Amino acid sequence: MKRFIGGFNKHIVSFLDASDIYQEKCIYDLLDTEYNLKIIDFSNNSDVNDFSDFTVKIILTGNYNVDSDCFTRFDNILITGTPIHHFIPNRPNTIANTTITFDKGMADNITDSEAIPSLPNPNIAADEMESLALDLKGEGPWYLTLQNDKEYCAYHRGDTWVEVEKSDDGFKIEVEAPTNRSANKLFIVFSTQQPTLPIELSSFSVSVTQGSAPKIAWETASETALNGYYVLRSESPHLFSAEIISPLIFAQNSSFYTTYEHEDETAITGKKYYYWLHVLELNQADSYAGPIVLHYPEEETQQPEPVYPLTKIRDIYPNPFNPSTNVAFELSQDNEVSFKIYNLRGKEVLRLDSKQYSKGLHHISIDSKTHDGRELPAGVYLLKMDAGGNSYLRKMTLLK
Repeated sequence: MKRFIGGFNKHIVSFLDASDIYQEKCIYDLLDTEYNLKIIDFSNNSDVNDFSDFTVKIILTGNYNVDSDCFTRFDNILITGTPIHHFIPNRPNTIANTTITFDKGMADNITDSEAIPSLPNPNIAADEMESLALDLKGEGPWYLTLQNDKEYCAYHRGDTWVEVEKSDDGFKIEVEAPTNRSANKLFIVFSTQQPTLPIELSSFSVSVTQGSAPKIAWETASETALNGYYVLRSESPHLFSAEIISPLIFAQNSSFYTTYEHEDETAITGKKYYYWLHVLELNQADSYAGPIVLHYPEEETQQPEPVYPLTKIRDIYPNPFNPSTNVAFELSQDNEVSFKIYNLRGKEVLRLDSKQYSKGLHHISIDSKTHDGRELPAGVYLLKMDAGGNSYLRKMTLLK
């Protein structure tokens, strides 16, 4: 329906049953916009639900100004026996602080008490979390976009939590039609900030060299209460289509840097693969990292080696520390490297022996004891790395 200022401003919808008497089902809302969508639900009227024929009549009322350019138009009129759902394609609806738009599929908001499955990350703060539950309708698939001011989102479908990366348009969720629709519930949680993981993942990468299988590698700065890892692979960017391609790789649960790797010996050259890391915690909670992408080249091509354009101290973790910490550093070329630690008065308090390193990424561990076994006092220190005639400094703090 379309109107201009000075035209019709109210409407009445009524229907004619077998008795030839119109029964009104009125809507007196002002048509406060140029285009106004109205949905009338007759499902609770017995004269309609007995499957007899009926006629719908729409009456416009209001003041008509002959001097104004005014007309009305009725289009997209649909009379259907399909239930009216909270969410239908291309019609945004807001629940609490989240605007939800379905591109495909339909759903209802679940307002009664629903038990949300164990959260995907135990470190999600209760006072920063919001949640909602949807009852998916139809056979699927269901594609939806959620817009709010949150920074973290994960959804639970079937028996798996999937974390969703935020884009410029919001959080996009794609749920494909399952082969067995035993449960229609879709649980979604939000948080105002990214929760910390029980794993400090420093890197997650995939590489391949001529004549070898793709190698998936990851490095952790620390691990706590982890069971282990699975590597997942798919030819599409959707986690729900990924398959496990590795045995359970047990976690070391170390506070130091730990490196893991798995070779994908079933990969086929010439294909594009997406890889995920499935992190299993001892409390049965799960989380995922990825995807990372590999264009697996044909035999005659070769993946370039990683490039380290700078020599630098990459990271000190943990910092502050007690009693030990880890230092990650990069070398742009092969070099002899030495490390020294100074207090703020410029006095050298600890020295590590010089050692030859190849170009690339390396890690060392430093503790708070001097060579004669004395403990360094708590305070702020400077770490100096000498390599190739240049020096690099980073501040580090030792706690009591």
